[in-house]
Amino acid sequence: MNGAAYLITEVQNTGQAGVTAFQGKWTISDELGNKVAAQEIKYMSDTLYATPQGAKPSHVIAPGEKLLIVIQAISGQPDSVFATTEDNLGKIGNPVFSEMLKKSKLSDYRAKGKFTFELENSVTQ
Repeated sequence: MNGAAYLITEVQNTGQAGVTAFQGKWTISDELGNKVAAQEIKYMSDTLYATPQGAKPSHVIAPGEKLLIVIQAISGQPDSVFATTEDNLGKIGNPVFSEMLKKSKLSDYRAKGKFTFELENSVTQ
């Protein structure tokens, strides 16, 4: 899209404490158990949290809260990572997301297959 590739991962804090950082890896397997894709996901205290009012430098993921971790890859540039909510994705000023969400729902873009997520490390409050 627009010369860039976007990988959006939805995460939810299912614990009892706020999460300030985590690292994990998700994999997608086909119906035969073959790994189709894998991606390392990191959310750190310096990961920007995008809102319609602008980017905030950090955000504590509250118990029960869902976030989208967005990895933006543009050829020849380092990947950039930010977090936002599904409600805010079309409102943060990125024209790609605004146009995409006018035409369809985010769930229309979900990858197919069996998903697993392995939490490797986390920091809670």
